[in-house]
Amino acid sequence: MKVKCPECKKDVIIVKNYTHILCESCKLDWEFKEFIMVLMRSDKTAMDVLADYEKKLQETSESYVSWG
Repeated sequence: MKVKCPECKKDVIIVKNYTHILCESCKLDWEFKEFIMVLMRSDKTAMDVLADYEKKLQETSESYVSWG
């Protein structure tokens, strides 16, 4: 899935373990939670990313819903 950087609008890299989001264009290194909170406010495709991430969290009690 392609996700855009909220700063420069270029594609970002989602680190496989979902800990960070990297933008090679503007050199941003976002913590995944921080990036998702920003993305949810600006890009509707964030819901697809959240669905993938939620699958990773099913083993824990934490949910992205509790972040905000």
